[in-house]
Amino acid sequence: MDVYVLEEGRFRHQGMYVRDETIPVRPFPGFAIDLKNVFAEEERKKNSCCSNNRLRTA
Repeated sequence: MDVYVLEEGRFRHQGMYVRDETIPVRPFPGFAIDLKNVFAEEERKKNSCCSNNRLRTA
């Protein structure tokens, strides 16, 4: 996930983050977004799909 911040009227790239990282929320010091929570449903679906396929082929 790419994150941009607004500084002096322009957007600046803050960084790129992946599923197991946390993104600091700059306007609110001490707060962060845990990407594990953001992508949790997607991971559950992926794991459920794969485990169901294993059961069918066994």
